Amino acid sequence: MNITKIIEEIVNTGSRGKDLLMEAFIIGLAWGRGELKNLQNLQKAIQQLISLNHQINSSQVCSFQKLDQFNEYLNNNLQLFKIPKLFAFISPHQLSSPQKPLQSNQQTLQNTINKQQQQFNISCDDQSSKLCQICHFIIEISQNQQSKLSDCQHQFHSLCLYIHSQQNGNFCPVCKNQLAKDYIKVLLENLPEQYKSCCPNQKCFDSFLYYGQDLFECNSCLTQWCLKCKRQQHQNNNCILEFDHFHMQMGFKYKFCSNSQKFLFLNKLPSQNNLKKC
Repeated sequence: MNITKIIEEIVNTGSRGKDLLMEAFIIGLAWGRGELKNLQNLQKAIQQLISLNHQINSSQVCSFQKLDQFNEYLNNNLQLFKIPKLFAFISPHQLSSPQKPLQSNQQTLQNTINKQQQQFNISCDDQSSKLCQICHFIIEISQNQQSKLSDCQHQFHSLCLYIHSQQNGNFCPVCKNQLAKDYIKVLLENLPEQYKSCCPNQKCFDSFLYYGQDLFECNSCLTQWCLKCKRQQHQNNNCILEFDHFHMQMGFKYKFCSNSQKFLFLNKLPSQNNLKKC
């Protein structure tokens, strides 16, 4: 194994930007902890990351779950390939030292369960008030993730609420109260740039959120784009995938040059000052 081969394998996850850096860090951490010892281990880890990214891109899993799993792995010294899933949670008693007599073990386990139940009962109401009612993960208010509806007081991750509105309609996911017409537009504008993609039209500076849809219709330049082949919408659904094909993911930013028929990849949303010419 050499560093070039490791990097080539990590790039196979299809991620870019911050996501790729996070995945490379996690792989490096697992390697440093001795959990990945050969190419086979590395490829297994890469495949699990690809599967997780696919679930996020198809909206089967919330993107916050990936970050939570990475943080959990970083802060808990788990051994990745001694468990069924890459970032599965291991309870403390599973990592215990050699077994004591059965009766003693059962008593210790029961005491642990009772203690955890007491702790949960104390903080249950407090925690539930901070949970997104779509993905059921904690809302980090300090990171400006929260959208709290004024009429019904239900709260969500802004990202979760926006995706729900695009897939299901412009209403509260809990009580079905209709949302104001401009609310979703403001919601998109206030989402962090890392989640947004830009209109592929090189002359347009509009942005949108990719959550697994096949088509993007830009309301600014009135163009339609196929997000499978990444080119302008074609007559039929038969995409021709060229050698430069890449998988679309949340936060990918690219422009398509109609003159050279090439892609321009961007690190941030384009403006008049930072857009490169093809």
